[in-house]
Amino acid sequence: MKSSVQTNNLGLLEEVASGSCDAVRFGSEFCEYSMPTLNELKKAYEIVNAKGKEFTYVTPRLSNGGIEKLRRQLTFLDKQGKSDIVLNDYGALNILEGYPNLSPHLGRQMVRLPARSPWARLLIKGGIFFKPGGKNVLTKGGFLKKRWYRRVFSSSSLDFQYTVELLLDHGVRRADVDWIPHAPSSFVFMKSKGFDLSVHLHLAPVAFTRRCHTARFLGESSLKKCSRPCSARAFLLRNELCDLSVWLNGNAVFNYTQPTPVELRNLKKGDFAEFVVTTNPITGMTSREKIDEFITLLKD
Repeated sequence: MKSSVQTNNLGLLEEVASGSCDAVRFGSEFCEYSMPTLNELKKAYEIVNAKGKEFTYVTPRLSNGGIEKLRRQLTFLDKQGKSDIVLNDYGALNILEGYPNLSPHLGRQMVRLPARSPWARLLIKGGIFFKPGGKNVLTKGGFLKKRWYRRVFSSSSLDFQYTVELLLDHGVRRADVDWIPHAPSSFVFMKSKGFDLSVHLHLAPVAFTRRCHTARFLGESSLKKCSRPCSARAFLLRNELCDLSVWLNGNAVFNYTQPTPVELRNLKKGDFAEFVVTTNPITGMTSREKIDEFITLLKD
């Protein structure tokens, strides 16, 4: 099974590429304004190629202007030879057909997983619901309600045949998903349709926006000239009443999930094509040593 490190930090890239990972993913997964310039992309490709590692380019959801920027980047990558492109935008998926050396890889924003919700565990455990006809008070449900929640949170947008056929028609054979304790059954249908799955560990995206709350909070004057504080800072958001916590990093909100040693062993038996670890201030995965230490756990 392949182990990959994903980063949008060009300054960290050479250190990451020198580590024990099998492949390197470079690019902005969620923010169009954090997309690398063409020169930065060229430098990143050169660094990863020099280390003998497989290179994958990661792209976010895009505006029309972002699509035009991506066209220039895809033209460069197509001339270099075979590469995977992680896509989080149907427009980007559509234009990729014009680049024969580039293969589409479905990003997490194009795979809907209800289990990413920070409420999922609470609802499955307690079967909580609003009782019809009564006051707006949360009520604990019984076995049937809990089973219904388990089914809901084990589904995905790739459970629908028409969606799968659309993606297969566009040449998609790989997809990104998140490791979530109560969601593995949602991957069975994807695998049965021939998708190779890449599993992101630790951080599952709950919500994301085009407007960046981190930039607004820190007083960035222009998103186009953003200093990218998200590469070094993140903010914990807590709901003390429900004992729920999520993390704000850039324009995305994440649910943090730490696999136990037992869960990690079961994951390695799951017939996944790739494990993905992202450099991020939330997990502390910001150095080669920490990343290599975790990859060793994956491979043992």
